[in-house]
Amino acid sequence: MTPRGRLLVPGAGVAALSLAAGLSTVCCAVEGTVLREVDDDTMDGAPALSGDAATGDATTALDASAQDGDAGSRFPADAARGDASGIFAGQFFSCDLAAGTASCWGSDQLGQLGTGSLQDRLSPAAVADAPGFTLLSAGESHACGLAFGTATMFCWGSDADGQLGQGGAVATLDASTADPTSLPVTLPLPASTVGLGYDHPCAILTDGSLWCWGLNSEGQLGQDDPFTGPNFTSPQRVGTASDWRDVSGGQGSTCGIRGNGDAGAAGGTLWCWGRNRNSELGLGSGAAMQIRTPTQVGTSASWVQVEVGQDDGCAIRTDGTLWCWGSNGSGQLTPAVGTTVEVPTQIGTDTDWAYVNTDTFVTCGLKTGGDAGGALLCWGRNAEGQLGVGDNTGRTSPTATGDGATFAGVSVGRSHTGARTVAGEILCAGDDESGQLGVGDTEGRNVFSPVTSP
Repeated sequence: MTPRGRLLVPGAGVAALSLAAGLSTVCCAVEGTVLREVDDDTMDGAPALSGDAATGDATTALDASAQDGDAGSRFPADAARGDASGIFAGQFFSCDLAAGTASCWGSDQLGQLGTGSLQDRLSPAAVADAPGFTLLSAGESHACGLAFGTATMFCWGSDADGQLGQGGAVATLDASTADPTSLPVTLPLPASTVGLGYDHPCAILTDGSLWCWGLNSEGQLGQDDPFTGPNFTSPQRVGTASDWRDVSGGQGSTCGIRGNGDAGAAGGTLWCWGRNRNSELGLGSGAAMQIRTPTQVGTSASWVQVEVGQDDGCAIRTDGTLWCWGSNGSGQLTPAVGTTVEVPTQIGTDTDWAYVNTDTFVTCGLKTGGDAGGALLCWGRNAEGQLGVGDNTGRTSPTATGDGATFAGVSVGRSHTGARTVAGEILCAGDDESGQLGVGDTEGRNVFSPVTSP
């Protein structure tokens, strides 16, 4: 799931986009890019690999169904991150950021809506006592944002594994100890971007260093510690590198992109760590099932954006090509349903991908350039209607959705998806059991439907 977050500034074809994913949600937003998050399962008896091992380039090309559209301008690899607009999906909740004001809806059992109460909402409600935000990200049952001006990070919701970054003992996972108000996280410098995993946030600071905290049972915090290392309730630096550009957390894994000291380079190298039981680290056959330190994926230095789901990952290169790896149980990566994609594998042949977001069962992406600018495509499981294509039949290759609208962002969760058009309309599709679609009721939708006004 991503539920997590990041920002890339697009080329001429599309406005800046905002994307985020949750365990059971997908949402999109116009203008500005964002993050996504995921939940964590503990892996018993998994061998751990420590050290700074790097693998050789084992990427392969797969001829998935081609997408229409002309190649367009790419997002700058070194783009500024953060924007005053965006939409973000958690497991059973969603959040929106509009003109710096954050609002959330859906399940609030653990305070993940940040409204100051523990009351579920069927339509957007403002995050209480919060500063204006430039960036927002949703995890499984918590959310975080970056404040205007100071770039101070605030988090709210479940703190069962220390994911609110407050230090000391963590709360138990029940409503009596959840924190429904935003709390500042102490970091040594302002943050430039945030990437939430299911239960572990990560932040890149203005000096390029990477810091993570929260659940660490799979080594997803990158501390090079023994299996099964402790959780951390306050931010911990990941290694000593100071050239991190992007980060995305999944359920038990994390991936990021490094510039390798070349600030002017168009792309960077891809690094992953944590759980690897379904090749979600993209390191190929024979890799350990758990790797607790950042490890380079292949040798390519042209990666510009990465997203991690529950057991899979996808990334875009400087040439606009899309590559994915990990579990393909629902066809969310390739048409070969039920297989494992061991290394980054090209999806189709298109070269106009602008953004990708993935979670447990679904992948969505945005195109840029030419007639395809702003097109939204999704594929994978559709039993709950989360692809928004008007039926409940799954798709195993990128499929246009959104009824021809032009989109600026998307966020994928476990069973719902959210998006935002370039006109600023927020749309969601899929399961609505907890009100996570924000449409004013709990009826699921298999087409993208407008979120009601607060």
